[in-house]
Amino acid sequence: MRRRQALAALGTLSVGSIAGCLDRSSFPFGSEGNPHPRRVSIAHIGTLPDDVAFAIDAELPTPTVTDRHPATLVLTARNLGAKRALSVGVDGCRPFNRSRGRSENGGLWLYGARDEPEPRVDGRWEYDPDGPIGYPAYGCARRVWAAGESQTYVYSVWDDPVTEGYYEPGTYRWTHSVSTAPPESEMDAEPTVQATWGLELRVQEA
Repeated sequence: MRRRQALAALGTLSVGSIAGCLDRSSFPFGSEGNPHPRRVSIAHIGTLPDDVAFAIDAELPTPTVTDRHPATLVLTARNLGAKRALSVGVDGCRPFNRSRGRSENGGLWLYGARDEPEPRVDGRWEYDPDGPIGYPAYGCARRVWAAGESQTYVYSVWDDPVTEGYYEPGTYRWTHSVSTAPPESEMDAEPTVQATWGLELRVQEA
C-alpha cells in the first residue's frame, strides 16, 4: 500500500515538473537544444569631440542569440548643447537606417525594432536573400533637437545573409556621421561641426 502511494506521488511530481520544464522551453536538454548559441557584447563605443556636444551610448539588454530571439541593441542619443539641427534623426531616419544597418565589410545587420525584414530563413535570424529587397526612396534632413533632448533607438542584431557562416565570431563595426547646424538652417546648409561616431560589437560562441 505504501509503495503504491509513493509511486503515485512520484508520478504526480514527475508529470508536474516535466510539464513545467516543457512549458518554459521547447528545446531538448543539452547543447543540442540551441544549434547556434552565440553571445554578443559591446567591444567599443565611440565618443564625439567636445565641440559637437552630443553623445550616443549603447547597451545590449538581450545579448544572446537563440532560435527564439536575436540579440537586442539599444542606443541612447543625447543633445548636450543648445537647441539646434542635428544629422541624427528618428524613425526611418534613425542611425544605421536602410543599407547603413550592415556592418562594415558585412557579417551583421542592425534592423530597427518592428522593421525586421521578411521573409527570413527558417530557424535563422537572417533575411532570405532570394526574397525581394528594397528601401524607401526618401532623404533624411537634419532634425531639430531641443536642449538636453534624448532619443532611444532599439535594434535587432541579425546575421548578414550575404556573408558565409552564421553569426561568425569576430568584431563588427558601424559608423555614423554626426553634424550640427543652426535650428533654422536649410537642409543643404554647411554644417557648423561634423564628426564620426563608431560602434563595435563582438560575437562569441555562447
